[in-house]
Amino acid sequence: MKPYQIFTCRRFPLEQLRKRHEMSNRTQMTLFGGEKEEIKTKIRLENPNFEHGLVYLSIQSALRIKSNGFVKQFIDRTKQIEKVEFQEYFHPVSFSAYYYPKEKIVIFQAPKDVCKEVGAYIRDNPSDFDQLELVERKIDFEKISLYVNEFFSTWFRGISAEVRAANLTGTNIQDDPYFKEFLKRGVIKNVIIPLTYENAEHRIMVTEHSAVVLVDDYRNLTSLELELVLEAKKSIVEKLWKPIDE
Repeated sequence: MKPYQIFTCRRFPLEQLRKRHEMSNRTQMTLFGGEKEEIKTKIRLENPNFEHGLVYLSIQSALRIKSNGFVKQFIDRTKQIEKVEFQEYFHPVSFSAYYYPKEKIVIFQAPKDVCKEVGAYIRDNPSDFDQLELVERKIDFEKISLYVNEFFSTWFRGISAEVRAANLTGTNIQDDPYFKEFLKRGVIKNVIIPLTYENAEHRIMVTEHSAVVLVDDYRNLTSLELELVLEAKKSIVEKLWKPIDE
């Protein structure tokens, strides 16, 4: 499976990126004793005229991992080693992203945890990312039956006090009594549904935070993958978006 996270974008500094080629913010990790170490979240313009009207970007950042531990390092040029303790550390990440000026969206090609944390870095540091304003959109799955007639798989959460999550998988599961019962009890987290594009059927997952996950393997044919993501956004995802203030 290959995830693509869709954000709407109120503002995007395309001209600024054309001139500077990249922009960055700074986040900090706290070491034992109050020492600090800076890292950057960097957005770089790779190709302003990519396929399908997209602007191709690369993003470098890190995930904050909260964990107590220590590292050993040499003291200056001596052979002595000191132990430095930490309360959290950063795991470097690098991924591709795409801006679509026509529809004012930004697409991250990265896993859920990466999109969540890096997206938050950008949203929470508007002064560092001038003219860039990402908005995470939530899905209203209560309306999905208006646009989708067949479900291959559905994850529910909050089924009961004992069952936090449950999955139904099969063919036409929307007609099964279990599906209807779970729908009454719980909330849909994600669904796998068919997407018809150019007379072919593709399986995609749509998540509650507007990610489109390609279930089938397209062997890293980026052009085709992006076509499918844009089609899924137009035909399904944007129709299910909740209002921004919800």
